[in-house]
Amino acid sequence: MFFDQQSRENSATLVKGERISWMEEKGVSEIQFFDADKLPDWRQGMITFENAGLEEIQSTLKKWYKIPIKIVGNEKNCHYSGEFNQASLEQILETLSYALNITYELNDTYVTIYASPCKIKSGGK
Repeated sequence: MFFDQQSRENSATLVKGERISWMEEKGVSEIQFFDADKLPDWRQGMITFENAGLEEIQSTLKKWYKIPIKIVGNEKNCHYSGEFNQASLEQILETLSYALNITYELNDTYVTIYASPCKIKSGGK
């Protein structure tokens, strides 16, 4: 339920699949339907990487899990594509450790990612 504390006229009750926008000068605008499947990934608990480098991965995980993340090592040109749905930070780091040849240290206050030379995919040109 959306409720304007100053006026009951600017109040609305929403059901699943509805959205509303509110602007200070106009109050409540019209209620609209939306497709929940098209919500941004973060609203669905999903983290998606598309050819992301270590620095992009670091930035995303830092924002998502609200923990400082440091990269140690000069090999930052590794890239990763994949999705994580409702995954813990440790699950993501473990997957990345295999995919990107990294190691990591995880504790309650920070994460350190140790970057090594990227794994070379076999069977390529």
